[in-house]
Amino acid sequence: MAFAVACSGKNTPSTLDEWQGTDIAGNIYTWDNLIGNEANVIVLFSPDCPLSQNYTKTINDLKQNFSGQDVHMTVVVPGYFNNDEVNTFKTTYQLDMPIVIDKNNTLINLLDGTITPEVFLFDKTGMMIYTGAIDNWAVDLGQKRQVITAYYLQDAIAATLHHEEVKIKKTEAVGCFIEQIKSEE
Repeated sequence: MAFAVACSGKNTPSTLDEWQGTDIAGNIYTWDNLIGNEANVIVLFSPDCPLSQNYTKTINDLKQNFSGQDVHMTVVVPGYFNNDEVNTFKTTYQLDMPIVIDKNNTLINLLDGTITPEVFLFDKTGMMIYTGAIDNWAVDLGQKRQVITAYYLQDAIAATLHHEEVKIKKTEAVGCFIEQIKSEE
């Protein structure tokens, strides 16, 4: 994967291939664990962000709608949340997918993630094919549409599975800003 960014800090991965994280059960994840399916979704959620909480149902529904198809979904949570907070979030919102706590926000920074919720869709080669909002329900903080008229992530996954070009490749995510974590030197 040729996706690289400059990062500061000792032993900080500079490419996605070098990234490693741990899920809330203690399992180690690498970039290869997150990609490899026809469509691979990384969802940035913060347990304390109201829009993240609101969008858990949408993500659960998408996982269910694409069940049995070659789609893998992983939730990534900023590293300033602990296992108890994340477990409570997972249980409360019935998230049935891996949840990785991104210690030091390394993966989040490599993806240029800044907002929760924010999604990233990769094809089976690891190429990013969509990034941004899940849909157009949230217009701005505290401002939501009555009716959703654009299903960005759903449409991008469907196009990917049908080997079609994703029409909308990037949108602006609306939500809570991700706090930066100072790297340990």
